[in-house]
Amino acid sequence: MRRTIAVALAALALLAAPSAQATYDSIGSGKAQILLDQGFASFLARDGVKLSAKAGARRHGHNLALQVGGGNLDPTIGMGEIEAEGTLTFQAGNKKLPLREIRARTKHDTLIAKVGGSQLKI
Repeated sequence: MRRTIAVALAALALLAAPSAQATYDSIGSGKAQILLDQGFASFLARDGVKLSAKAGARRHGHNLALQVGGGNLDPTIGMGEIEAEGTLTFQAGNKKLPLREIRARTKHDTLIAKVGGSQLKI
């Protein structure tokens, strides 16, 4: 009987405890940096694919710098979503693939960009 009461009190205490909620702050400006993996950069070079940055994005070696246009971020845990401005273009020969409206999520997720009118997970 005592054990049942103790378990019931513990359950009530857990239910009454306030739950932690993420508080996201809006991001209005700034810069986001993407560092290309050495293996990915080697893969591009080996296949003759050039990566260039335009319209607010800059490339310095394996580092890509993009202007932040918006998003939200929880500063306590470093999680959120960043909407970057600029265009990254992959080019091989006379074919080009521009990536626009790039969104980066800081959780374990994929990088998403708009390609040819639809979204592509990179």
